Amino acid sequence: DFICAIGIPLIGKVASEALSKKFGSYEKFREAINNNSQELYKIAGIGEVMIQTLLDYDFTEADSIFDKYILLKIFIN
Repeated sequence: DFICAIGIPLIGKVASEALSKKFGSYEKFREAINNNSQELYKIAGIGEVMIQTLLDYDFTEADSIFDKYILLKIFIN
């Protein structure tokens, strides 16, 4: 799971699976964080401290890696 692989503090396998299930894609996950979406607060097992960690996390490197992954996927296909 890409979210778990990022290494966000407090966001382990169970939390990342819940986030992935809720948002379905990395883009929708990032959009929810960027907009401080109320949907984040509705996910079972994701508390306010975890949400604040997501809101405070610097996703610059993860976004860059994800962009390269998408380009590689397009190139291979």
